[in-house]
Amino acid sequence: MAGYTSRHSEIKRVDLGGDFWVEVKTHLTHGETKAAKRALMQATLKVVDDVQETSAKIDMVEYQQAKAFAAIIAWNLTDDAGNELPLSPDDAKVASIDLLDDDDFDKIMVVIEGVAKDKKGGASDKKFPR
Repeated sequence: MAGYTSRHSEIKRVDLGGDFWVEVKTHLTHGETKAAKRALMQATLKVVDDVQETSAKIDMVEYQQAKAFAAIIAWNLTDDAGNELPLSPDDAKVASIDLLDDDDFDKIMVVIEGVAKDKKGGASDKKFPR
């Protein structure tokens, strides 16, 4: 019997055209999702003259960046000189992800988020219980 963590270990290859591809995990761990959600919203508490004020900052860009960082496990993407863009250490991986074209990043996020592009209106494959 396979281990617990292998139940959701599916990998999908995203074709970016021109023989370029990116491999992503289709399921993130709770820890990876938690880190992405932390990047999505940051709350701050401010106290002025015994009055508490809470505010929140929503950052969808950082949320998607955190999900992409966690999900991307391999690729054959190269720079102008033909050198493969690094996926480690972490700061180099972030810099490499930042070099992606917006359309290619969106293609990758579609797979990571589990959205089927061929469905009308970009509807999710997931079904809600009745």
